[in-house]
Amino acid sequence: MKTEMERTAGETSTPRNERLFSLDVLRGIDMFLLTGGIAGLMIFVCNHVGLAEWGAYHIGHHAPWEGFSFWDIIMPLFIFICGAAVPLALEKRLAQGKKAFWKHVAGRVGLLWICGMCVQGGLLSYNLMEIRFFSNTLQAIAVGYLVAAFVMSFRRRWLVPATAAVLAVVYALLLHFLGDYSLRGNFAYAVEMKIFRCVYPEDAAAVKMLMKYGYTWILSSMMFGAMTLCGMFCTQIFIGGLSPWRKAGMVALFGAGLLAAGFTLQPWIPRIKSIATFTFTAQSMGYSALAWAALYALTDIWRFRRGMGILLLFGQNALFAYMVTHIFGRFPYAISQSFYGGLQHFFTPEGWKEWYPLIRGLFNMATMIFLLRYWVLVKEGKRARKN
Repeated sequence: MKTEMERTAGETSTPRNERLFSLDVLRGIDMFLLTGGIAGLMIFVCNHVGLAEWGAYHIGHHAPWEGFSFWDIIMPLFIFICGAAVPLALEKRLAQGKKAFWKHVAGRVGLLWICGMCVQGGLLSYNLMEIRFFSNTLQAIAVGYLVAAFVMSFRRRWLVPATAAVLAVVYALLLHFLGDYSLRGNFAYAVEMKIFRCVYPEDAAAVKMLMKYGYTWILSSMMFGAMTLCGMFCTQIFIGGLSPWRKAGMVALFGAGLLAAGFTLQPWIPRIKSIATFTFTAQSMGYSALAWAALYALTDIWRFRRGMGILLLFGQNALFAYMVTHIFGRFPYAISQSFYGGLQHFFTPEGWKEWYPLIRGLFNMATMIFLLRYWVLVKEGKRARKN
C-alpha cells in the first residue's frame, strides 16, 4: 500500500502515455450533446420550467447570424478536444521517426476528410453536382490536426501558443479590414465563393449552400488551426511537471484570458460562428479551457469518477458515435421508434406533441448507448483474438 505522501508525489505530473480521464469525460459530454438525443430532452425541460424562449434560441439550432448560443459551443469544443489529444496520440509516433509520424498523420487526415464528405459533403450521392469537398466539422478537425502535427514536429513548445496567436490575429485582421461582417460581405465568403466558382458550376450544391447559410471553411481553416492549437497548449500544461492544482489554475487562467479578449473586442468584432470570428473563437476556446480545468480538478485531482461510464462510452468512441448519428441515423431512429411508436395511442394529439421530444430523446439515447456498447464488445473481441 502506498502512503498518502507517495500517492501525492506520484500525482504531481501526468505521464505522457497516461490518458487524461477529464479529457475523455469532456469529449463524452460534447458527443453526448451532439449524438445522444439530448437536445429533445433539454427543449422539453425548458418548455416546462418557463424557459421556452431560452431553449428555442440556445438549443433549437436556429441562432441568428450574430450571437452565441449554447449549441454553438459544440463544434469548436470538438475541435479543441481533438487538438488536446494530439500530443497524447502523436508523441510515440514522432519517437518512431518522421516517416512513421507523417504516414500516421496522412492516414488520419484522409480518414477524417472522407468521413466528413460522407456526412455532409454529398459523397454518397455519387453526383458531382452534389459533392462538396469541404463542408464538415470532421474536415475542420483534419485541417487542425495537420496544423498541430506540423507544429509538433518542430519540438518547440512555445510554437504552439505562438502559432495559434498568429493564425487567429492574421485571420481577424483579414476579416476586419477586407470586408464587413455580413453574410455575403465578409472576406471569408468572398474567398470561398471565388474558389467555388472556379471548381463548381453556378447551380452546384456547394455554391447554393454557401450563398444560403454563409458557412465558410477554406479561409476559416486558419481559425480551425488556432482552435486545435489551443487544445494542444492546454494538454502541454496538463502533462507538464507542475503540481495538479497549478496545472488546473494555469488552464483556467488561459481560458479566462481568452474570454476577456473575446468580450473586450465584441463591440468591434461580432460573434459569428459561421465564419469563426475572433470574438467567437476566443470565447468558445475560453469556455472550453475553463470546462476542462474544472473537469480536471473534479476527476483527475479529486478522483470523482462515479456515474461517468456513459460519458466515457461516448468520449472513447467519438468518431463511431458521430458517424452512426450522421450516416446511419435512420437505423438507430428506426430501432427506437419501434419501441416508442406505439405509445402514441396513450396520448391525445396535443399531449403527444408535448411529450414526444422527451420520449424520443430517451429512446434515442438508449439506442445509441446500446450500439456503442456493442461496438466496444466487437473491438474487445478483435483485440482478444489478436492476443
